[in-house]
Amino acid sequence: MSNLISVSDGVTRKKKTSWLPLIVICIAQIMVVLNGSVTSVAIGSIVTDLNTSATTVQTGLVVFSLVMASLIITAGKLGRTFGSLNALRIGVGLFGIGELVIALTPSAGGVIAGEAIAGLGAAILVPSLVALIVENYQGKY
Repeated sequence: MSNLISVSDGVTRKKKTSWLPLIVICIAQIMVVLNGSVTSVAIGSIVTDLNTSATTVQTGLVVFSLVMASLIITAGKLGRTFGSLNALRIGVGLFGIGELVIALTPSAGGVIAGEAIAGLGAAILVPSLVALIVENYQGKY
């Protein structure tokens, strides 16, 4: 996407870019970063509520990290193929579904499955966030 527009007098000027998309991009990145922090803080409550061990909950965090790390390059390529905005939508959707599964699950297996889904969403989300910043925000503002 080009930030340059031509005006009738033949001069090319920079198009004004809205800051709202950048706020949405930052909120999406914060969601991904907070996932591990919130789960780490809540391990005690999760262990008590689901009657499981802390190791099982920590396994969910490891699954999130492994899925995200192993798929991030592939997801970035797919995002480039299908468009960064579409990848953002899919990533946020999958991440949200994964977190919903974690919130509503009655078992430790559901926490691990939810973390895997959220990791897939994060793998799609992170490269699309960077691509959207590069596409929309260049030069001085």
